[in-house]
Amino acid sequence: MNFQDRYEAWLATWGKRLKGQRRAIADVVAVRPGPFTADDLLAAVGSTISRPTVFRTLNELVRAELLKVRGGGGASGYVPRAG
Repeated sequence: MNFQDRYEAWLATWGKRLKGQRRAIADVVAVRPGPFTADDLLAAVGSTISRPTVFRTLNELVRAELLKVRGGGGASGYVPRAG
């Protein structure tokens, strides 16, 4: 199962769907090769998706155990979990 499928399955358990802005964010995150920050993700998705939406989606991805938070020295970073 790929990243988007795993996220979609997790969302379904909460009665949510993977569409629109969530899908756009998941598509970008799925191809990120390594650590990134929320600001990196905001730059990658463009100005059509708001900062709060990016942070809400990142929080969902962490709760779904698809990303883990990498701390240290200022802004938090995110790294994909293997799976």
